[in-house]
Amino acid sequence: MPEHRVPQWHPIEALPMIGQAIDGMLESAEDVVQSLEQARPRPHVLDDYTIGRVREAHGTQLNDLWWYTEQLARWRQARPTPAQAQELERLMQQLTALRRALTASLALAEELQAGTIEKVLAKDDVEGIGKSNGHFHRPQHGVSPHAPHQRLASPVGSRQATGPRRRARTGRVAGDGQPALLGLRGGDCCKLLWGTALRA
Repeated sequence: MPEHRVPQWHPIEALPMIGQAIDGMLESAEDVVQSLEQARPRPHVLDDYTIGRVREAHGTQLNDLWWYTEQLARWRQARPTPAQAQELERLMQQLTALRRALTASLALAEELQAGTIEKVLAKDDVEGIGKSNGHFHRPQHGVSPHAPHQRLASPVGSRQATGPRRRARTGRVAGDGQPALLGLRGGDCCKLLWGTALRA
């Protein structure tokens, strides 16, 4: 009998755990947005794999935001203490910021995927064929297809937050000889959201 995912709802005692998850995802998403913004003038420092992971991870998180919104709404109706009610209000604001950061990240990934190192090298191959036929195509201004590919370190850098204020490794983009880093919070948070049930 096949299984299907079902939402898992938690008692309000899990509020600190859910708060850490939301804070960690927001911090990670903002780091990735910053890194992608830095890469806009030189998208060839990125590769297709990294862009694909951004789109996969952040697309999944964006689709799952409804669960966090619903979980917080359930807790708000469960007579929280004043301190819990204050934290719930803060987390609702964090979710709004997270939705904005994830949307920005996905838009940047969509924009930058056309200029990854693989796309530049493929264009260089086409130009080489044109030269061999007696035609010369001028490369795009500001982009050198012959620049060495700077391999991205830990493009999926999944990490566990140990507290709401733990700083993750900040993303940065290669440009001074250092590798570009894009820290993506992986699928661990999904374990909080979903269980399995047998489909009838």
